[in-house]
Amino acid sequence: MANLARQPYAPRSDSMATVTRLDPDTAWAAFMRRDRSWDGKVIGAVHTTGIYCKPSCPARRPKRENVTFYASAEEARAAGFRQCLRCKPDEVGRDREAVAAAVKLIEGAEEAPSLTELAEAVGYAPHHFQRMFKRDLGVSPAVQFNNTSANASSSYWDFGTTQDFSTSQSPSFSYNSTGVYTVVLIVTSSTGCTDTTSRQIIVLDNALSVASAGPPAASSLIVKTLDDNLFVVQASFEKETAVSLQLIDATGRLISEYSPAAGKQLSWQIDLGSRAHGIYFLTMSSAAGKKVLKLPAK
Repeated sequence: MANLARQPYAPRSDSMATVTRLDPDTAWAAFMRRDRSWDGKVIGAVHTTGIYCKPSCPARRPKRENVTFYASAEEARAAGFRQCLRCKPDEVGRDREAVAAAVKLIEGAEEAPSLTELAEAVGYAPHHFQRMFKRDLGVSPAVQFNNTSANASSSYWDFGTTQDFSTSQSPSFSYNSTGVYTVVLIVTSSTGCTDTTSRQIIVLDNALSVASAGPPAASSLIVKTLDDNLFVVQASFEKETAVSLQLIDATGRLISEYSPAAGKQLSWQIDLGSRAHGIYFLTMSSAAGKKVLKLPAK
């Protein structure tokens, strides 16, 4: 895994400060249409109230003659204004700086960092970081796939979306919607022989899991089938461990959340009798990591 140190925020770059030269009429037009794409790029300060807002602020628009525009919240504060508590423009500036820092980490890392590593490095929770990363850049942090075959002369990757493929040795790919994806790799050697392998990628609750990942520090994990739709999950740990469970459907939608439990010997009964037929995923989370179990409802 990539080793990422927590990143301090750098001063605003030249590319982020170009709005200093922004035409006021263009800025006003962005405020009038509440354009979210301009959040973090320009600040509107209202002289009659003494507050400053981001363009998408839902508050009623002031008169044009009462508004001055600034390139950043810092400039607005320096001029004596305070932030709007309704739209909280200061948070947008911090978000954009965090995304910029994450992009630099991705570009400079020898191994592609995970979503959790990136979020921790810039000081955000993973689910919030992924939302703001996608909001600012249009994509989620990519999954890095690695073909470790030493004899491969060519590779063909199917990312499981029915329309996205790659012939790169170790491609990266961004999944922009929740769901279960079966990734297939076909490797051709220099002698013409082919080998095929597959792995499930599960995009759940704005986070990525690999279906074959090990349990969260459990020394044993047993799933017993009591009936067609009734299961018992038993986990044993070497030390007392707190575990929380969530039941997710195949689209990534949260179906049920179970009360957290702690101990060395834990057991849960999972009843899918009232659920629609299909595949469900039980996520077990602890401080040590996450395990995803696949459960069928018949």
